[in-house]
Amino acid sequence: MLLLGRLVCPAGDTNNVPTFSSIDLASPRVVTGTFYEIGSNRQKVLFTFRRTATRTGDQIQVEETFTLPDDAVACREHIHYLAGRLLSYDSEDFRADIRGSIVVDADPKNPKKERVRLEQIQGRNPGARVVKGVELLQTNTLISDTIYPFILEHWEDVMRGAAVKFRLVSLEPASTFGFKVVKEAETTASGRPTVRIKMEPSNLVVAQLIRPIYFTIEKTAPHRVFSYVGRITPREKVGGAWKFVDAEAVIDWPSGGTNAPP
Repeated sequence: MLLLGRLVCPAGDTNNVPTFSSIDLASPRVVTGTFYEIGSNRQKVLFTFRRTATRTGDQIQVEETFTLPDDAVACREHIHYLAGRLLSYDSEDFRADIRGSIVVDADPKNPKKERVRLEQIQGRNPGARVVKGVELLQTNTLISDTIYPFILEHWEDVMRGAAVKFRLVSLEPASTFGFKVVKEAETTASGRPTVRIKMEPSNLVVAQLIRPIYFTIEKTAPHRVFSYVGRITPREKVGGAWKFVDAEAVIDWPSGGTNAPP
């Protein structure tokens, strides 16, 4: 994910997916990180993370892998961008046996508009549970991979104390939800000035179900994200069921790199 730039949605364009035309979504090519159990003082590793991006012309293919301490792959995601726009996303949680997909395409009822199609499949037998959803795209619709560049695009607004709103795509349930990011505090990390940014649902009812996510981002350019605390992609077995959990993620920056995903 990416350095500074502007969200480009040309006048008259009905597409509501942010277009990161001034940001290289394929740089750096590889970024890694470690997810720790909250409260373990970064001692108990839950997963390691690797994001690999490959560019072919205007197309970017992203693979994100979450690996257990025993090197088994717990979860894998694939993302397809075209000219800075999201085309598709798919994920598979191998332990929970849950697959999901997001596709952005034209609305057959109104070709001038676009829609987001969502699907989640739980299990592989003939009775597997399938959940689907379809929505028209709304302004600033994001997935997890584009949250950080969206924050950077609105950096000055956030620093002024504004609450910047967006829609976040969810596969469980299959819908989009309103969120906002706000500056919470200024602090230091590893001797560098940083900003703590809070991301939370903008709807009070949803806010009772999803805890806020906290990003620690370098205050000065290039505003590298060092860590975040909150919900992560892989599920953990809790009380006999596979559920989303929170963790503390610490990002490793490539030598000489300036960009990284949260």
